[in-house]
Amino acid sequence: MRECVIEEATPTQPEKKFYKVYEPFNCDKGFRFSYTPAGAKPRSYINGLSELIKAYPLAELI
Repeated sequence: MRECVIEEATPTQPEKKFYKVYEPFNCDKGFRFSYTPAGAKPRSYINGLSELIKAYPLAELI
């Protein structure tokens, strides 16, 4: 399970996040990845992009 943060917390509102669940032994390959809570993952979310920008701050300028 991986915690994915959409928006960081601010003083007025909590952070928005969802979880990516990996089930490697699921027989149907189409259901090996799922997201919880349902409907919380935005269509434009790119997994790992926030970690990449933290590791390489110049990556957001490209």
